[in-house]
Amino acid sequence: MNADTHIRLVTFGPSRLELVCAEQTEVLSLRRHEKLRGVLALLLCASERTLPRAELARALYGHEQEGRERLEDRLNNRSISRVHPCLTREVFFAEIDHVRVSLPAQERFWWDADAFLALVEEATCCDEPQRALLLWQQAEALRGGGTFLSDDVAAPWREQRIVRRKQEKIDRARRQMLRGLGLSVLASGGEEKAEEYLCEYFQEAPSDFHTLELVLRMAVSHQRPDLAIMFYELVEDKVRTSKNPFPIPLSVRNCVQELQSNHCPSHSQQGVLPGVDAQRIHSEFLEIRTSSHDLSFPPVQAVPLTLITSNPALWFSFKLHAWERLISQAYGRADMYAELQQQLNKEFDMVKPRSQSTDTEYYFSRRQALLAIASLPLSWLSESGWNKKTSSSRLLGEEFLPCCAASLTACWHLLRGHEFALVQDIVASSLPFLHALATQSMKQYQPLAANLAIQAYRLLGILALHRNHPEEQEDAFRQAVWISRFADDVSLQVSELISLGYHKSSQEALPLYHRALHLERYENASALVQARLYAELAVAAAMQREEKMAHWYEEQAHKRYPQNPERDPSFLFAEFSLSSFSMELGRMYLVLGQHFPEQRYAQQAQEIFTEVEYTSSVGRSERIRVESLNYQAQVALTLKEKELFQHFLEKGIDGARLLGSQKRWAEIQTVYQQACRLWKQESWLKAYRVLLPSGE
Repeated sequence: MNADTHIRLVTFGPSRLELVCAEQTEVLSLRRHEKLRGVLALLLCASERTLPRAELARALYGHEQEGRERLEDRLNNRSISRVHPCLTREVFFAEIDHVRVSLPAQERFWWDADAFLALVEEATCCDEPQRALLLWQQAEALRGGGTFLSDDVAAPWREQRIVRRKQEKIDRARRQMLRGLGLSVLASGGEEKAEEYLCEYFQEAPSDFHTLELVLRMAVSHQRPDLAIMFYELVEDKVRTSKNPFPIPLSVRNCVQELQSNHCPSHSQQGVLPGVDAQRIHSEFLEIRTSSHDLSFPPVQAVPLTLITSNPALWFSFKLHAWERLISQAYGRADMYAELQQQLNKEFDMVKPRSQSTDTEYYFSRRQALLAIASLPLSWLSESGWNKKTSSSRLLGEEFLPCCAASLTACWHLLRGHEFALVQDIVASSLPFLHALATQSMKQYQPLAANLAIQAYRLLGILALHRNHPEEQEDAFRQAVWISRFADDVSLQVSELISLGYHKSSQEALPLYHRALHLERYENASALVQARLYAELAVAAAMQREEKMAHWYEEQAHKRYPQNPERDPSFLFAEFSLSSFSMELGRMYLVLGQHFPEQRYAQQAQEIFTEVEYTSSVGRSERIRVESLNYQAQVALTLKEKELFQHFLEKGIDGARLLGSQKRWAEIQTVYQQACRLWKQESWLKAYRVLLPSGE
């Protein structure tokens, strides 16, 4: 092997080897070489990267004597040297004797985990704020690649103390990274990004009151008392609901009381609401003033901007006016309808509530504004007095369709909460007209009408699913697939075939998924939709006990999933946020765990489902969150962990009650009945009968 060539073991994300030389970098997957991967995992976690052979043999093969011969095979590196001629045993192992095995020196062999720990340690000790921030960001970029090598819960070396100790160091370093990033970004004025880091940090370390007090004072110094109070309420809620509540120190409580007394909610002192761009408001007032010469406006400086940007009702009245102007610009412009949905989706995301419980006035003002947009098609039909004799397809195409595009965008956002009945009524009222335009109208508007009709049928299918009406659900999804022949968006066509197959058996779902895979112009489907298709194929393959195929599909889904899914053109209707992606992978590992219990897939599913709570909330639906809770109860049942099952059963019941979803209730009843069969003599199960709708 060339002396200038180095080998790098990637210990975050999918395990792989990178052969790095001056000319190029060659990447080799370790998926097929699990035992060699296990040897490297143990060695990397060990002190000074050296371990006794006996410990390796016991960890990898269960028994020292049985494992010696097979371990020798791995150390001779026969399997991987067939993949690449340069990968001889000397590349990996500096020394192999009868007692110990060691890795080569660091300048020859690089690994991600140690680089991450070194960056965190250096950033923690750094006295220069800008330098520290750079180091924290480098650590974040490295950690963003995935999970540490020893996070593989199916691996036999998982329970080794050296691996657990290394994992604990990684977890502590990750929390340090979140804290460091949050404080550094907050100090530099990036309040929104700091909020993301610190919220995640306090979710995991709510008892770090020293950091909380520091954050409170920093937020106030940046004139963001709203941010300070939000952090305090988050920690207070976390502490109150923990199994062993502990008191918040008096110094922190005094700090918050002082904050609340000094920053009462007067209009002049309130923080700016989420999604408010004061500069943009100012420019929009200027535009109104300069575009109307016949009217006399007061000076722009006299407009009470602070009143608008701090009062939720006034703010959303202003936003509603801006959204309606945006919609009117799309009248008669068929090429703008997809762009209109994307723009409105961004607008609605910008004003999503920071918390579902802390600001009731903001929550309901936003809801009313979304409902006003959602009801635009009904308002248009009512005002125009539309009927087939007096109105033309052209008028419907030019004015009614933009209203429908906006309405469906608002409906997708309302559906992320639990506005099932309202969305049902709104969509069902306008769908007959969309269907008619999609199947009978002029060619100019037919593809667009079909695109919107597909979304409408899909919404009705989802709502029928949550009413637990499988026939209505099937009919709606089949209508969407049928009408897709008139559409021009292949991403929508793929999404509808996924919806049709999602709740079917693997034998019924796989032909639909393969049909989507072979659609004409499939390569034009968005990356997000392609990633979801492969994720569903992975679940279906797992149901068929095709272990290798499931992993291959999983790998393809990872390859296609975009780094910023919210920027994907299909993000609105694909319903495949980062939390949804994690849930599908969890489903795959749960099914594999049920078919291959010796592989410990169920533990891996447990870890993946746990991540759903901590992934980005952008685009996350309450329906998906509660579904994930029910799957976690299923995992706990598979692992026969009573306390964990009880915890997720209770959370699932609360979630189903909040949603009013018969489907989520049916999932809970199924898993509850399975628990009754598993733990027949357990009296605590009886207490939950009265909480289930049927009393079963």
